[in-house]
Amino acid sequence: MSITMLTKGAEGHPRLYCDHCGNRILDPAMANAIYLSHPSAEGRLSEVMYVHRECDDPFQRENPTQGKYQWMWKAARPTSRRPLP
Repeated sequence: MSITMLTKGAEGHPRLYCDHCGNRILDPAMANAIYLSHPSAEGRLSEVMYVHRECDDPFQRENPTQGKYQWMWKAARPTSRRPLP
């Protein structure tokens, strides 16, 4: 479970957790979104995992790919500069 919502009154605040170590990701700029890709994957949906950048390599080593699948990553970028609650 990577993303949870913390409800405070009428507002929801997303909480992002690392899929490797389980700790909260406090700075999204220091995280990666990783997913499995396949050469013929066009149009297919993939589950996205969120990891601290320092957890990316250990996560991939502990979760090896099979066949032509490979781990791909994108930097997780915050949509605003507001501090996380």
